[in-house]
Amino acid sequence: MNWDLVFYIFIIVFIPISGAYIVPLLLQYIYRNVSNYSEKLDEAFLNDNTLFDRETKLEFLTGVKSGRWIGILERTLIVILLILNKTDAIVVIVALKGLARYKQMDNKIFAEYYIMGTLISVIYSLITFYAVYYIYFKLVMAV
Repeated sequence: MNWDLVFYIFIIVFIPISGAYIVPLLLQYIYRNVSNYSEKLDEAFLNDNTLFDRETKLEFLTGVKSGRWIGILERTLIVILLILNKTDAIVVIVALKGLARYKQMDNKIFAEYYIMGTLISVIYSLITFYAVYYIYFKLVMAV
């Protein structure tokens, strides 16, 4: 059995999905002094006068949870790029995310939250990847 392939499949699945739980926990800790910060951000999004009506936006917030899926896809791409040793391409992912939310960046509270969440997600992916990579290739495979 090719254990390296098993290892890569494991981290491609583990890092993005575990990040879907760790990143929100870290944001919750950072915003612990703001009561109901998540609901307040959702409310700001619902009151934003862009494209969709309030009910449609509420349906997306509660039904799709697109932010969580975007984070999972973002971390998946980051891990794949790290495996391929294309770390410079990670900047493209962060830039595309910023462009997608460009209009919302006028709202300082949203912009800070968004940037903080993106950076935590990227840092989590990098640290976890290199930690697991080191454990596997330097400790496990060295035995």
